[in-house]
Amino acid sequence: MALIKSALELALERTKDIAGDKQSLKAKQLKEEGMRLFTSIMEKPDFDARKQLETFPKDDQPILREGLFTVLMNRIQLPSSELALGDLEAVERGLTALMPKEKHLKDLRAQLEEFYSQYLADREQLYDAIVQQYAPVLRQKEQQLAAKTGQRVTLTPDQDPEFQNFAKKNIDRLDSQYNESINQLKEQISQFFHKK
Repeated sequence: MALIKSALELALERTKDIAGDKQSLKAKQLKEEGMRLFTSIMEKPDFDARKQLETFPKDDQPILREGLFTVLMNRIQLPSSELALGDLEAVERGLTALMPKEKHLKDLRAQLEEFYSQYLADREQLYDAIVQQYAPVLRQKEQQLAAKTGQRVTLTPDQDPEFQNFAKKNIDRLDSQYNESINQLKEQISQFFHKK
């Protein structure tokens, strides 16, 4: 004879894993809360992230710390402009809050500022060299267009798709070299963070 289950029994079977989901939901919320701490660090120079972390129950702190650490690591990336240098102070304060005893972090901001500045200078120098190298090709295209249209044509490198592709390939190569260094630095910081 087949066993017929009641609706309650079926519902209980389907929801038995919800307790695990509640735990993962709490972990997700705590990680997001840790990530939001970076906003406070950015907006308030006197914000003490370490004290804020200590206000949470001890069991929740590792997840909060991991959330903040994730944001900090994401902020260490190749800069697109000088404005990225402004983030470094907040990144340094966040990392120091997470690892107050780690002496290696003391000079991190100065090293990153120098690294970012060097990258931006190298990128600008590379772009200028590419423009200079491509100038004869651009002049040749101007002459060809002038011959076709009967009017003098002036092209800028930004208007030429071939130049854009050529520049992108070269800048991507530079980015790859610098990203390798950034990734090594992030790996070292991650080792400091996870060694405790």
